[in-house]
Amino acid sequence: MTDGPTGKREERVLRCPYCHRASHPTRPQPRVRCAWCGRGFNVEPLTKEPWYDLVVKDLTRVLEIKKDLHLAYHNLGLAYAEVGLYDKAIAVLEQELELSPGDADTHYLLGIVYSSVTTNYVRGIECLETYLRLRPDAAEEERVRALLGRLRGLERDGAGG
Repeated sequence: MTDGPTGKREERVLRCPYCHRASHPTRPQPRVRCAWCGRGFNVEPLTKEPWYDLVVKDLTRVLEIKKDLHLAYHNLGLAYAEVGLYDKAIAVLEQELELSPGDADTHYLLGIVYSSVTTNYVRGIECLETYLRLRPDAAEEERVRALLGRLRGLERDGAGG
């Protein structure tokens, strides 16, 4: 939110430089993916307001218009995870996998969320293994394999649900 020329508070959102749709509010990250066209672009912070409220509001609006836009689900799940709303993140990301079961990035993110915050280590392992199968040359391969080893140990020790 910023003070506009009329003195009223205005919500400022980002416009995708490729499709020019205003589908991404400001986030404190240097790069986002457009929920409409899927292209990544760099961003600069435009607002001092909490980005979370803007992201959720905007992506919820996008999903009301186009319910099968899997990137909007992905970004909404990422937003929920970044602020600690892990149950919501998992629910949204699982919905995205129903729409796009071959999306490696969603399997990766979902595996990280499951492994970080739940005792459903079996599902976390499943997601991370699927990620490696879909993207065998992943830059994160070493990190994912280390995390898989830790999760398998927790599952073996009876901590998994």
